[in-house]
Amino acid sequence: MRITDENGLPETRYFPIIAIDDSGHQKVALFPAMSADQFKSSGKPYLEEIMPHIYHLHGHTKSDEIACPCCGKQMEHYYTPDNAAMYLCRYCL
Repeated sequence: MRITDENGLPETRYFPIIAIDDSGHQKVALFPAMSADQFKSSGKPYLEEIMPHIYHLHGHTKSDEIACPCCGKQMEHYYTPDNAAMYLCRYCL
C-alpha cells in the first residue's frame, strides 16, 4: 500500500540501486526512501518513482538492466527527448 499525502496523492519514493553481477550491467532496486537527499549527496544512482511503476534513473547515463522494485522482473528502458533514462515495469501495470 502506498503512502499518500493530505490530498490523497501518492508520495514519491526513491530506490537506491546496486549491481548484482560482476559486470555491473544488471542492477536491482533496494528498499524505498521518502527523500532523495541522501542519494543526491552520495552521488550513487537511484530510481525516482514518478508514477506508479514508472521510474526516472538519476546518477547514470548508460542503459542498465534494472529489476522492478515491486515484482523483481526486468523493466523496460526508454529515453525521454531530453535524454533522461526512464524505466517502466509492464508486469506491474
